[in-house]
Amino acid sequence: MTDLDDVTLAKLAREMVMNIRNYQAVFADFGISEEDYYEIEKNDFYKRVKEQFAQEWNSSLSTKDRLRIGSLAYLEQLLPAITRRALRAEESLAASTEVGKLLEKIGSVGEQKGEKPAGERFVININLGADVERFDEAIEVGTEEVPKLEKTHGKTHRKRKTFPAIERLRTAGEGQGSGGQGGGELPDS
Repeated sequence: MTDLDDVTLAKLAREMVMNIRNYQAVFADFGISEEDYYEIEKNDFYKRVKEQFAQEWNSSLSTKDRLRIGSLAYLEQLLPAITRRALRAEESLAASTEVGKLLEKIGSVGEQKGEKPAGERFVININLGADVERFDEAIEVGTEEVPKLEKTHGKTHRKRKTFPAIERLRTAGEGQGSGGQGGGELPDS
């Protein structure tokens, strides 16, 4: 009998519970015979691991995973056959192109993800009794160069990045006597 370590026994138990591939192919991958497997099934560790995998695999929470893994396993078996067929000269260009698109999609070649640039969102709520001001703006972080420092009157200043919502807030605050800062520059601390 082949001597398998605990990790290999756990992998074998997982393969057997998932039941995606033919058991003979699984046995061949693990280098065991049917007789070896009957002996392995008597191993207490193997029994416990297989039982645990069976509970997880058959759980209603894993339905989506089971379907995804099963589909991928069959797709893996199907791809070589349809690729060989698409490469035949007698196949139509349309059929070969469709296979090419499928392979491209599976390989994620040329497919752009619909990701937005990294940015942050901020919301400012100002409650002034009966009046409520709400500023809801999106900003992008890290998309610009760092502004150069300027020296004026012996002090180092950097240009202030302005955000429309903050400017509206600042001008609203100045009108109410809250003392907004102006000048467009911030002194370094």
